[in-house]
Amino acid sequence: MDHDVAYLDLVGNAHLAFDNVYIDRTVADRPKSATRALRSMFTPKAAAILRVLLRDTARAWRVTELAEAADASLGHVSNVRKALLAREWIETQKDGVILVQPDALLKTWREEYRRPTGRRISGYTLFHGKQLHERLSGKLNSEPQRPRAIYSSNSAAQWLAPFLRGGTHNFYADEPGARVLKEVLKLTRAEKGANVTVCIPKDESLLKDAVEPAPSVFCTCPIVTYLDLWNGNDRDREAADHLASRCFPWL
Repeated sequence: MDHDVAYLDLVGNAHLAFDNVYIDRTVADRPKSATRALRSMFTPKAAAILRVLLRDTARAWRVTELAEAADASLGHVSNVRKALLAREWIETQKDGVILVQPDALLKTWREEYRRPTGRRISGYTLFHGKQLHERLSGKLNSEPQRPRAIYSSNSAAQWLAPFLRGGTHNFYADEPGARVLKEVLKLTRAEKGANVTVCIPKDESLLKDAVEPAPSVFCTCPIVTYLDLWNGNDRDREAADHLASRCFPWL
């Protein structure tokens, strides 16, 4: 338009100026098909694959290795691989594919991120700090078949990269893990002032990807913790930036 060039695209953007005709139209939103394609890259099954790639950005992955590490099908890994190659976020090398633009991937993901869906419960506990951790120690996550509950959001960040001190304890858990939390922490109902929130996600890969920053302390992995914080309030986003400075030097 600055150079008197007319244009018309398939999205709906147009600039036509001739004789007595003047049309200038700009579509603000992205095409729905492009939005859907981008969103599909971050579904729970795809996200498990992306977390594996981001966990070790220097490693080259063969499709079979990536499928095993992410507990995903070969077909799903191949689809994610194609999408990443199309955006030039990964490159093919002789030993497999390697993530070459982890910053572009994570920055896009944080904008498209949706918090895990699932049942949520909340309550009030009298236990805090060291006493709370001691009550939970050894009762969760010690074996694959044991109930699982892991710190999330700010509660996870306190162990991974301390920044904020909050009064609320956040967890992701499976159903048995949620029952253990309720019993061990002696949770009571609180219409207001709840200091424990538990999400029982449909995507259990979040629990499988837990990290153990201290003995018997289990948290969401740094990627999930970062995404949850980034999509919180302003202070949460500051905590996300602090976590990134510690865990993602490439961001």
